[in-house]
Amino acid sequence: MEFGAPGAETAHDQSGAPHGEVWIYTSFYQHVVDDLDKLIRAELPGVEPKWFTGGSEKVMQRLDAEITAGGSRADLLIVSDPFYYVRLKKTGQLTPYVPPGALRVPRNLVDPDGAWLSSRAAVMVIVFNTKALDAERAPQSYADLVDPKWKGQIIVPDALASGTFFTTVAFLWDKMGVAWFEGLKANQVISTGGNSAVIERVSSGEYKAGMALLENVLTAQRKGAPIGYLLPREGAVIIPGPSAMLAGSRNPVAARAVLDLLFAEKGQALMVKGDMYAVDPRQPAAKGAPPWEKVLETSLPWSEALTARLEEHAAEIRAEFHRIVQQ
Repeated sequence: MEFGAPGAETAHDQSGAPHGEVWIYTSFYQHVVDDLDKLIRAELPGVEPKWFTGGSEKVMQRLDAEITAGGSRADLLIVSDPFYYVRLKKTGQLTPYVPPGALRVPRNLVDPDGAWLSSRAAVMVIVFNTKALDAERAPQSYADLVDPKWKGQIIVPDALASGTFFTTVAFLWDKMGVAWFEGLKANQVISTGGNSAVIERVSSGEYKAGMALLENVLTAQRKGAPIGYLLPREGAVIIPGPSAMLAGSRNPVAARAVLDLLFAEKGQALMVKGDMYAVDPRQPAAKGAPPWEKVLETSLPWSEALTARLEEHAAEIRAEFHRIVQQ
């Protein structure tokens, strides 16, 4: 497998030591933010990390509003919606940069020009209540979710509020078409809340199965929740977690230093600690997760053309999902 982004230069030397404030807009979980904040302060003592955090949709709305108003204070953006980065690149809002550690990232998880690079990856899985079902009797595929035998028993996140689930929905729209949306509607599939809410409602027995992020499943399992998971038979959807430097960064030297750290061994280890997949293949999978190599081998493939196509149709996909599934 090819790695890295051949179209961008890797910068090693900067003029002067990194220092000053760096604003990071991110959808990282708060415990990951806390760990990354400590790491930045320890490894880059002259840098003062500042954070704006929230779900991907909330962060993107904030950045869009600031750009429209004349400029954002954001230096770095780390959210889970690759299509948003394609749009920002089109409008000249990103500065290409490839940290040395990013040369190990699978090439289909980075922009070919280095405008954005995935610093971690999430995997959307089928989840089920282990008190009601075992792995053999649970839904095995995306097609099973629209099988009438599961009518009224399935819950998924809100694609208009969850960036990771919208990415999944967009991918499946391209693979299965609007007919899959119509199947969800006919099967009375509920689309509401985030991934954690799905886990809670499946664990409680309110719903027998659904879709959620593997990282949320692993966290819930450690707390004793009766929740299991399966990689869908058709192939898992990997949700890239891109990172990028904003073209308007007021502190590009420090911003590059933070990106270098994020893709270095210590930064990638924090992705695993947060139950996500590190994109550095030398890092292990989180406890309870399949090996990264297995996920890559069995996943539905990303490509530059697919990312561009889905970005072009993103508004249409959102509107269709809302009209068909959520109304």
